[in-house]
Amino acid sequence: MTVFPASQVVPLLRAIADPEGTGRVRPDDAATLRQVERNVAAYERRDDA
Repeated sequence: MTVFPASQVVPLLRAIADPEGTGRVRPDDAATLRQVERNVAAYERRDDA
């Protein structure tokens, strides 16, 4: 059972990194978001198997 939906992790982190909603985040934050997105996708694929 998942307590917090994995699919909501990246949108939550993006909102924290860009609270004004400009669509722009610092390059290091963008890299972190991409890595988290890949990890979440891998987790969801593993969870579906």
